[in-house]
Amino acid sequence: MPTHVAVVDKKATITLEGRLDHSIGQGFREGYESLLSRPGIAEIEIDLGGADYIDSSVLGYFLILRERAGQAKIKVCLVNSQGIVETLLKIAGFERLFTMR
Repeated sequence: MPTHVAVVDKKATITLEGRLDHSIGQGFREGYESLLSRPGIAEIEIDLGGADYIDSSVLGYFLILRERAGQAKIKVCLVNSQGIVETLLKIAGFERLFTMR
């Protein structure tokens, strides 16, 4: 599962692709930790357009990021989810916790 991080102005994007399960934990954490300590970041966008599966451990990773980003006054958005990934995010109530576009 590739994790790509890009920053443009005050918005950072973490792109996640393929099967999202517990194995992404370390790479995902390293990606967002570098952003949380970077001055000027106002928003972290998690791009799920290339994800075709997501399990509960990844939902937990998103919640940890949300908490850590909130402490740093950084907004977290989930974008481009589709299919089963979008369905599972909605079932888990993530549309109440995150901005979803």
